[in-house]
Amino acid sequence: SCYIMSKVSSTATSQDVKWEILNPGTFASVKVTLPPHSQIHCESDAIVTMTDHLTLTGSMRGGFFAALMRLFLTEETFFTTAVKTDKQQGGELLLAANEPGDVLLHSLTPSTDLLLTRGSYVAADASVNISTKLQSRVTNAKLSGTGLFLIRAYGAGTIACSSFGAIHKCVLVYR
Repeated sequence: SCYIMSKVSSTATSQDVKWEILNPGTFASVKVTLPPHSQIHCESDAIVTMTDHLTLTGSMRGGFFAALMRLFLTEETFFTTAVKTDKQQGGELLLAANEPGDVLLHSLTPSTDLLLTRGSYVAADASVNISTKLQSRVTNAKLSGTGLFLIRAYGAGTIACSSFGAIHKCVLVYR
């Protein structure tokens, strides 16, 4: 489930990449329309279907140690998939989370981070970085049941995150 939620919607457009949630609720999926010469990254098991104009490459996003931390500390995949279009043609792909549940699109700005629990990350724009973050208080990890490590998304762009079950959006106001 997502921790910080603001600027959420069922559709989002970032850098001409169009994100759209299909069948919101129990078995939600995300349709991503990529224009020519664009790219996104996603979990390696998130792609359901795609057009033939797309190129897939697996990589250790952030390097070997970042991928290792992602694998062991947040139970995400070691390799992430980069989905690219060529210079002449765009393409579409359909993404889904590995567990049944809802999907949320979140627009990140450079001044905000998004903290996710393990298994919540589905996909993001190429400009969004994914890393691992240690919770600041051990009691937070014990009482919330989220674990000691969280997934940190930062940068500018759209991120798709999932939840086992429904997602109820809420805007948190800092005081």
